[in-house]
This record gives sequence, C-alpha cells and structure tokens, in this order.
Amino acid sequence: MLSALSVVESNEPEIVADFESFWAVYPRKVAKKAARTAWERIGPKYHVSVVTAAAAWAKVWRDKEPNFIPHAATWLHGERWEDELPVEYKATNKAHIAFVGKPEEFKRAELSPQVQDAIRKALGR
Repeated sequence: MLSALSVVESNEPEIVADFESFWAVYPRKVAKKAARTAWERIGPKYHVSVVTAAAAWAKVWRDKEPNFIPHAATWLHGERWEDELPVEYKATNKAHIAFVGKPEEFKRAELSPQVQDAIRKALGR
C-alpha cells in the first residue's frame, strides 16, 4: 500500500536530456562522433541545461549561414550553453514599453540594513 506522500505527481513535462535529444535540436549536423565525445565529457547534471540552451540558440541561428554556426563539439567544449542569448532573443515582460521617466537617484540610506550589511561584507569593511 502506498501512502499519499510516496506518490509524487508532476504536471511539468520531463525534458529528455540524452545525446540524441541534443543532436535533434542542434542546427548544424556535422561531426556527430566528435559531438558525442564532447557530450560524454559533460557531467549528466548539465545535460538538461545543454539541451535547453541548444534549443534557444537554434532560434538565434535560424537565419544564419550554416558556416557561421559552430560545430556542436566546439559549442560543447566551450561550454557555450552558458553564454547569454543576444538581447533581442531574451523574453522580458516590459521589453516593448519605452522608458520615459527620470531615473531615481540611488540613496544608500534607503537600503535595508540587511542589504547594507551585505555591501559592507562584499567590500571587506
């Protein structure tokens, strides 16, 4: 008999993070053996991040000449999945709203005591 706590249900789809999933989303299909070797050198804890980033970068490279897209092995060896996407590909809630106000002045005294302590620690004071 299973208790209610032993059964965990998730509504989120599980991301399959194997080499074939990576290869399916990566747009430049050359040097598959080298890419597989690079994939195997990456720890399994990064595989989901790599597949997710490869899918995001595929959107960036959609209109690029294939010669300007790095080989998958090069992209993996360089840990390029940690690179930031170009600004135009980042989704933000307020990206379309123009800023028309005047920036507020920064006043250190308005910071909470916890933030002030964190700044002091960071500055070594």
